[in-house]
Amino acid sequence: GDRPSRKPTQEEVDAALQEQLPVGWQAKLDPESGEVYYVNHATQTTSWEKPELSDSQLQARWACKIDLASGLRYYEDHLTKTTQWERPPGFKEPDAVLVT
Repeated sequence: GDRPSRKPTQEEVDAALQEQLPVGWQAKLDPESGEVYYVNHATQTTSWEKPELSDSQLQARWACKIDLASGLRYYEDHLTKTTQWERPPGFKEPDAVLVT
């Protein structure tokens, strides 16, 4: 793909490196340009364009749960084994929520 037309800010780079990507993809920083590129480990290819998660990949990656102590919803990322309070972008709320 075409390279971005301007150098990203440090905040944009940090955000890009933390973005959710489809399984097998990784964001990396090009040391020469300071720009973020994406590696597909399954196909051994790289791209300047960010790959998008499909709806099914996004739904399979995350689980919505309820914290018993607070009664608040939180989200568990099965890929990174992390949790967060914010709903992942594009994640659709399930009809049933697991209580933990």
